[in-house]
Amino acid sequence: ARLSWQGKYWHQDCFRCVECEKIIGQDSFNPRDNKPYCLSCWDEKLSVKCTQCEKAIKTEGVTFRMEPYHRDCFTCSECEKPLAGLRFTLQCNKFVCGKCFGARFAESCFECNKPINGDDGNRFIRFEEHYWHCDCFKCKQCDDSLLGTHFVSNGASKEDASVLMVYCQNCGYKNHGIKSEKIPSSPLGRKSNRAE
Repeated sequence: ARLSWQGKYWHQDCFRCVECEKIIGQDSFNPRDNKPYCLSCWDEKLSVKCTQCEKAIKTEGVTFRMEPYHRDCFTCSECEKPLAGLRFTLQCNKFVCGKCFGARFAESCFECNKPINGDDGNRFIRFEEHYWHCDCFKCKQCDDSLLGTHFVSNGASKEDASVLMVYCQNCGYKNHGIKSEKIPSSPLGRKSNRAE
């Protein structure tokens, strides 16, 4: 039988791998620089290797930071769940899914005690060494959102931070005995903060 490839012809026994000289014949091969490589040599010397297991990636793979992985090797370091297409983070240079990150590493919301794991677009509020989900950062008295507004805290001590409370400007000043007509329009008149 006569074989042809790239406009050239070979006897079946003469069509060999350029690396190991194994007869390719009619078997599958991979070309590079107009030279045929048997699948074994291709996998060993030329194929893209998985960063995790260092074996050839023959089917679908995943790339993260320019490093290739088998889909089955690109997993959460905590629960081993495949991460392709999911939200994840790096913790100590290891991949961690959102669920494991929330359960083991994330800061807890000061208001609801649930983990702040980025499910709301990675936005959160940090004030006085405490964290809040954006939806949880509300006036303790009237329940209005404090996002984008000035707010007042009760000035809890660092020794007992559990009593920290945040208020909108109106409620905060009323709690301090300042009448509404005396509330400054600017936060400069009394200590207040602004959440962004």
